[in-house]
Amino acid sequence: MTMQKWEPFNELRKLENRMSNLWGKWPSPFWMSGNGDEKWSVPLDVREDGDMLVVEASIPGMKPEEIEVEIEDGTLTIKGETKTEFEEKKKDYLLKERSEGSFYRSIRLPDTVDEEGATSSYKDGVLKVTMPKKAEAKSKKKITVGVQ
Repeated sequence: MTMQKWEPFNELRKLENRMSNLWGKWPSPFWMSGNGDEKWSVPLDVREDGDMLVVEASIPGMKPEEIEVEIEDGTLTIKGETKTEFEEKKKDYLLKERSEGSFYRSIRLPDTVDEEGATSSYKDGVLKVTMPKKAEAKSKKKITVGVQ
C-alpha cells in the first residue's frame, strides 16, 4: 500500500469537476480564475541566519517599486499589484497561466526582532527582508537541570 499526501484543494477541484459534469459548466472558483481580479498567494521562507531573521518571498515578474513592505506592531506585510499592459488589439488567449492581480501577505514577527534595523532587497523575483534580533534576545543563559 502506497502512502499519499492529502491535498485538500485537489479534492475541491475534483468535486467541482463532478458538479460541472452534473449541471454544466460552473464559473471557476477564485483560486483558479484567470480574470485578473483574483488575489494570489505569495510563498514565503522564514529562517534564522545567525543574529538575523530572514524572510524570502517569491514574487516573480514584479518591479521593486511595485512592492510594498511594511513592519508595524510586530507584523510584516508584503503587498502589491501587477497588471497586464493591454494593446488596442484584443488578444484571444488559448492558455493564460501567468498570475495578475493583487497580493497581500502578513506574518507575525517574534518579539525578538528589531524592527528598526530591517532592510529589504529584490533580486531575480525573490524579495528578501532581513531583520536583526534585539540585543537582549541574543544573550541566552543555559541552565543545567538537576536530578533530585
